[in-house]
Amino acid sequence: MSNSTILRKLTHLVKKDKITVVSIIKIDVYTKRNNEMIKEINKIYKKYKEIINYIIVGVLTTIVSLGVFYLCRITILKSDSQLDIQISNIISWIFAVHFAFFTNKKYVFESTETGKNKIIELIKFDLSRVSTLLIEMLCMWILTAPLSINDKLSKLLCQVIVMILNYVFSKLFVFHNKKNKKVL
Repeated sequence: MSNSTILRKLTHLVKKDKITVVSIIKIDVYTKRNNEMIKEINKIYKKYKEIINYIIVGVLTTIVSLGVFYLCRITILKSDSQLDIQISNIISWIFAVHFAFFTNKKYVFESTETGKNKIIELIKFDLSRVSTLLIEMLCMWILTAPLSINDKLSKLLCQVIVMILNYVFSKLFVFHNKKNKKVL
């Protein structure tokens, strides 16, 4: 839009609606800043899309895991026995892992595998998650038993390790298309 066109529109608005030129300029500056900020956010998102989507999917997976766990605990596995707690945990882990598979496949790693290759991806994903579960269990044991670190802090530390390993395993071994061949 040319300066003369803008000036004509401003003049028309000032005459018609008694809007001050200063107000219009402020609105224009504000709009330009917002547009620049949106462009910058989009630029950052495009650069880190995979990692940002992985974090979002991770949060949603955690919600699924907790939701299924709590649902099991308030409905069918109500007792305070360790068996009911562990069964609830296993059921929630299964739901969370499969939710994570489908959301990571579609939104994070954008895999388009179908049929037999999709089943192979699912098996690889499940095996990688079982391996990180075992790593987490070992990590928890090392931190809480021999090192006597608080179990809540240990769980947090182990979760960070597992989150990173899950991403690496998914990128390198499960959803390894041409796009994911790039170095982490």
